[in-house]
This record gives sequence, structure tokens and C-alpha cells, in this order.
Amino acid sequence: MGNPSIGEDAQNIQPGVPSVFETKTWQVQQTFLSPPDEALYGLGQHQEDIFNLRGVPMRLSQANTNISIPFVLSSKGYGILWNNASLTDFNPADQSIAIDPNTGKGSLTTGPKGIYGFVLTSDNRNQLTLEVNEQRVIDLQNIWTPTSASGAVDLDENKEYEVSARGGPGGVQLAVRPPADTTTFRSEVGQDIDYYFFYGPELNRVISDYRQFTGEAPLFPKWAYGYWQCRERYHSQQEILDTAAEFRKRQIPVDVLVQDWQYWGKYGWNAMKHDRRSSRQFPRNARAQDVSSRDR
Repeated sequence: MGNPSIGEDAQNIQPGVPSVFETKTWQVQQTFLSPPDEALYGLGQHQEDIFNLRGVPMRLSQANTNISIPFVLSSKGYGILWNNASLTDFNPADQSIAIDPNTGKGSLTTGPKGIYGFVLTSDNRNQLTLEVNEQRVIDLQNIWTPTSASGAVDLDENKEYEVSARGGPGGVQLAVRPPADTTTFRSEVGQDIDYYFFYGPELNRVISDYRQFTGEAPLFPKWAYGYWQCRERYHSQQEILDTAAEFRKRQIPVDVLVQDWQYWGKYGWNAMKHDRRSSRQFPRNARAQDVSSRDR
């Protein structure tokens, strides 16, 4: 009999989730054992740039520049795909920390020594920052901050720490997850606990099986693997043509120029065509021959 790859710990299916308005639902949760020498990777694309997610609490929601995928890859040679489309918390942080709305400060008294994980929530406005005893743990400052951000830090046992949290004008909520040798998925709505287990033990085998199970994505065309030029934003067709011509003049390779938002006019937000009849900024689509003609 071989060594176990992973062990299930607690399961929980709980009725009456308050966040789902006037709807009778079931909250589902599965906890797995996670040894101290394990590393976990994945969960999609997030601004925090945390590589090893073991012990880190993270809210798996979608936002601009935030892409959540409930799949983790373990250094122990396996992967888990959590099959639930509702709002999901990875390693839920259930211990709230009161933050003074005027000063942005609060305090945390630790239990055992180890990695404490934090989730900071606000209103998608410009910043999500957290300091623990003046050590920066979360540091997101841009116009596309997600609703929540995560961080983790190693803290001593039985010690009081000052925390300082900043977010948008709507205020912040801060929660912490104490050290634990477990990994948990919790979803707000579900009829049952549903996940898929992939075993390698080679990590490439795990990824290969995951791709086969979920559907292999086709490669981009070759031209898409070069340099993409994007800014916020080009205001006219002529501005795009002038930019392309400048790249050619300086002999800087470029394959794609991205026309960001507000080109759609009467067609409405995110329409996939220019409103050329009502806008003089884009009389017709900028094409490759337009750039080529400028080079002569």
C-alpha cells in the first residue's frame, strides 16, 4: 500500500446562507489535509502575485484583471478542480478584525506561531493596502482594484500586532485565517460537494489531464505572439495611425495595437464595432495598408 496523496478532513453542508437574498440555499465546504512542506499553485490570475497559495485565504470572484479558476496544483503531485460556479472562498478567513473607520487601524492578537492569512475587502476604488506592524502585507494601488485582496505573513505566538488597512471611500472589512495544516474550499450555493482529483505524480501529467478534462485551448495565430501596444486610450483613428507609423519609423517591432474603450458610440458599452456614422474620430477601421502607405 502506497503513501496517501491527500486526505479529506471536514465536510460541511449548511443551510440558510444570509448573503443570498430571500432564497433557500445550501453552503458547501470541503477541507483537505495539507502537510507543512506542501506548496499549492493556481487559482487563476490575481493582482497580488502570490506564488505559493498554501494557507492563503482568497475570494474567488471575477473582476477587471482578476480571473478566478478554482483549480490548485500541489507539489505533492496532484491537482483539485472545485466544481462550483457560485462565489467561493479558498481557505476562508472567518476571524474578523475591527478597523477604525477614521484611522484605518485595528489590532490582532495571535495564537500559535505561523503564517496568518488576510483578506481585505472594499469597494473597487483605487487601493487595497494592509500593514501589520508597519510591514506591508497587501499592496494594490490602481484604478482596477478588485473587491478583495489577499496577503500572508509569518507572526509570533501570543502577541498583539497593530494593523493598518486602507481601501475605497466605502470603508474596509478585514478578516484573518490563523495557521492551519489544511486547505479548504467553501461555496455559497451548492447542492452537494463536487470536486475532481487529478493525480500525476508528475506535475506535467496533472496539467495534461486537467486540459484534457476541461478542453484543450487552441493556440493563438503566430502574429499574436509578438508585442502588443495598448494604452488608455486612443482617441481617434488618426492617433492610431500616427502611433503605428512611429513604431515603423523607429523600427520597433509591433504586431497589435489595441483600441481600448469608448469607440462604440450609439451601440452601447462594449459593442464589438465602431459607431462610424455618429463619430468623426473613427471614420473607418484603421487597416494595415493605411500604416504601410504612411511608411513610403
